[in-house]
Amino acid sequence: MTLSTDDLQIREILASKNSSACEDCFLGFLVWREKYGFKLCSDCKSFVIRIEKNNSFYFPFSSDKSAVKETVQKLLEKKDLCFERITAEQVKFLEEEFPLTFEIEEDRGNSDYIYSIEALSSLVGKKLSKKRNHINGFLSQYNDWSVKMLDSENIAEVLDFADKWYLSRLESEGKNPSLDFEQKAMHEFLPCLDQIGADGIVLYVNGKVAAFTAGQRISPTVYDTVFEKASDEVKGSYNMINREFAKILKNKYPDLLYINRESDVNHPGLRQAKLSYMPERILSKYIARVKK
Repeated sequence: MTLSTDDLQIREILASKNSSACEDCFLGFLVWREKYGFKLCSDCKSFVIRIEKNNSFYFPFSSDKSAVKETVQKLLEKKDLCFERITAEQVKFLEEEFPLTFEIEEDRGNSDYIYSIEALSSLVGKKLSKKRNHINGFLSQYNDWSVKMLDSENIAEVLDFADKWYLSRLESEGKNPSLDFEQKAMHEFLPCLDQIGADGIVLYVNGKVAAFTAGQRISPTVYDTVFEKASDEVKGSYNMINREFAKILKNKYPDLLYINRESDVNHPGLRQAKLSYMPERILSKYIARVKK
């Protein structure tokens, strides 16, 4: 895999934002670029990505607020301007700089769940006792388990595991275009984690892949979990891969404080699962549309 000049520029700018939002994770950007048609706008005063699929934009970024304001003014020339997945701080900017211009709508399904890395790695406290019980159940049932870094030596078996995971979802839930894009992205980007600047681990049970996960730092203190898949047949495998990844990240990146486990896409089961891990906070997202 060779990163283009635009890719390198995007990676550098995303890293400079010091963000907590999953949209600012470079690995996530690469994974979903084809599905949403992300394009870097080159004629604006600040960094802005267009989402061609939805005919909308992510919020502009620049260290110079006047450049952001000028970019929004330019984009307002576009009919039906819409900003997606913007934060409360960005909403405030629009309301102060462009009063009565935008209609704001909460986008709960795309809000990020952000957790303390200390809590995920230790699972200490009464509120996380059920998670500890799942871990203890796993440990009592499976003596032969181990964790390895995801690398060139195990990538083939990880991708084989992933393909079987996607096939099981296809058989049980029917065709899902998002899963199709994700599966394709795994084959493209999991073998290149080092080049992208990302990390991954694999959980083995009885010598076979039981789960894997991969992600990347968004900022020095916030990490984004982009991929996480586990076997439905190995009880507790999701809990184990989650805890073990947090422990490894904590040791590798001493300044890391939080893990962003992304959104629930308005899926009731996924929302319940993410809330059960007691997030430190939920990073609310909004949609801003020009009033008609």
